[in-house]
Amino acid sequence: MDETRPGWHPLETASEHAEAAVRLARLGRRRVDILSAELDPSVYNTAALAEALRQVAVTASKPRIRILLESSKPLVRHKHRLLALARKLPTAIAIRELAPEAELPETVWMMVDGRGALWRRRSEGYRGGWHPDNAGPCRLWLREFNALWDYSVESPEVKVLPL
Repeated sequence: MDETRPGWHPLETASEHAEAAVRLARLGRRRVDILSAELDPSVYNTAALAEALRQVAVTASKPRIRILLESSKPLVRHKHRLLALARKLPTAIAIRELAPEAELPETVWMMVDGRGALWRRRSEGYRGGWHPDNAGPCRLWLREFNALWDYSVESPEVKVLPL
């Protein structure tokens, strides 16, 4: 990703990523897709992000929030807000794990409505960026996300248990 292009906002720290994730989620109207190793708590486990995603889930017509992880175990261990939200809104929010034979890409991201994106390269710490409206890269990432999602698996740790 060339973060020097117009409209891209470079990010260097976890707090910058967390703030950008909230700003991006607030722009969401129907769909949010997140690809992450384990939903880094310093970025994704904030009350503001949980509320922004809850708003998408409860106000959108046919909302679809998909979270694809390398491992969901840390979500349970750290009582992650997005796990709690997914359990409250299971028809709008799905959390899955990569299939055992799949590999997490070097670049992880959050996309909103197929246009806005937040990304970072895992090998470069929190170096990355975000853009509120850049459909080109999102099309490529969404194609990759969909292929990984199609072969992902449900995790017993995140399943909603009936009462």
